[in-house]
Amino acid sequence: MKKDLATVHWLGAPVRHCPPYFIAMLEKRFDVVDCQQDTAILSEKSVRYCFFFYRPQYEQCLSSAVLMCKNLDKHLIVIHTNELGCSNFDVPSIVETYQFNPRTALEWLNKIEVSYFWDLSAHPGLRAFEGEIDIDISPALFYVSENIQKEIREEAAAALCHYSVTYFSKVFSKKVGMCFRDYVTHQRIDMAKRMLAASSDTKIAYIAYSCGYQDVSYFSRIFKKKTGTTPGAYRQNY
Repeated sequence: MKKDLATVHWLGAPVRHCPPYFIAMLEKRFDVVDCQQDTAILSEKSVRYCFFFYRPQYEQCLSSAVLMCKNLDKHLIVIHTNELGCSNFDVPSIVETYQFNPRTALEWLNKIEVSYFWDLSAHPGLRAFEGEIDIDISPALFYVSENIQKEIREEAAAALCHYSVTYFSKVFSKKVGMCFRDYVTHQRIDMAKRMLAASSDTKIAYIAYSCGYQDVSYFSRIFKKKTGTTPGAYRQNY
């Protein structure tokens, strides 16, 4: 399942002036709307964070954007080369600054995606992590959330985090408080509980399948083991 890309707005120097490696990484993660010097985009209600590609010739545009952010409670993520000119990035409206570097670009963009642009409302099972999703394991968390109906393999999750399975297992358990297998079960049962409570008509077999269980009997046994009650009884109670 291909995830929808978050839309981000871009001010300052055009995106095409970024290094090619950075553009490739950026467009893999975001649907980029290049607004260049149209700072009016900051007045849009849906825009909370905006990229700004700083070059000295865009000093006035940056000043205007910073002022608008201050008045509208918006924020800028500033990207720059080593041409700093006279600009001052040490203002509350600028929450992140980054100088192009091919060795750190991937890690930085991952951090930005997790910190500012992931919509946790689309992933009910991740709401407990709101505001504190750890970038080291975040790809694994979203892998589980987006593939809950399918086979989920710890090897695939480890690969997404660029870890060996052994090291991933240790890191995941430490940061989440349970092993990866238990986390997957927890997410599936949590989803089943929401579906059971939301409708009295949906067949339990369909709920089991939607939560990644092909065997309804096995689903019922796991559900009772984790909740203390059967799916049918849970639905009656909630």
